[in-house]
Amino acid sequence: VTEYAEALTTFISRTFSDFVYWVEREQECIVLHGAPLDVAKLLCSHLFRRSYPVILTSATLRVNGKFDYYTKRIGYEGKTPIALESPFRAEQVQLYLPDRLPDPSHPDYLNMLLYFIPRCVDVTGGGSLVLFTSYSLLQNCARELEKELREAGYPLFVQDGTRSRTALLREFQSVSNAVLFGTDSFWTGVDVPGDALRNVIVTKLPFAVPSQPLIKARCEKITSEGGNSFMEYSVPEAILKLRQGVGRLIRTSSDKGMITILDSRVLTKRYGSMFLRSLPSYPRVEFDF
Repeated sequence: VTEYAEALTTFISRTFSDFVYWVEREQECIVLHGAPLDVAKLLCSHLFRRSYPVILTSATLRVNGKFDYYTKRIGYEGKTPIALESPFRAEQVQLYLPDRLPDPSHPDYLNMLLYFIPRCVDVTGGGSLVLFTSYSLLQNCARELEKELREAGYPLFVQDGTRSRTALLREFQSVSNAVLFGTDSFWTGVDVPGDALRNVIVTKLPFAVPSQPLIKARCEKITSEGGNSFMEYSVPEAILKLRQGVGRLIRTSSDKGMITILDSRVLTKRYGSMFLRSLPSYPRVEFDF
């Protein structure tokens, strides 16, 4: 009870000046949140300056081929990070980037997805994970494409809140030609080795929602310090998440498959090349859809 009282006092008085505080309603509950704007000083003090050794390892720590963004974010001041060679070969993947797509803000964007998704699924005969950045877009595509995919012989599994991620993945893996529509939680932590997953389709670059309180506060802090919050925060974060998402495809040295990015901004925007340079040098493939 004392801890609850102290937490409430901290929230109400906003004790820590470098925190952002906000309130969310989750069904019948009111949730109070508090988070630091910058974790670098905290981690530097409580982790990296201690007497014990620390090892950080992941396949997705680099942006544009460099560790700079990540080390700055976490306050790392040690020796130069080491980039180890991947056990996987770029030739295990084919990368498809359609070049005549409307911008995601264009009214025709949904129709474009409805056109390309079934055709990309057909290239690999199913075994496809389609990643969305918003639940509403996922629902719209699922509603419009369910009949077409099923009639083409592709069982469709949709993240709709009725089944857990584990249950959906189990069902997806049990059918060799299935299609799975997933949003945020499917971009990371999904491990489907073998032939069950041979196609990852990214519907939109995974930029975080700018109105989310913590994201908004961190961007405002960068701007107030004279920086460019979009290029210094939003783009690197989206690159890391894209790398995590497409990383669902190749899980063993024998896996093969295709990655499709249905977002024209990787080809038309100045920052798009940063996304592509942050991926392995996958061979490009073209289709006449």
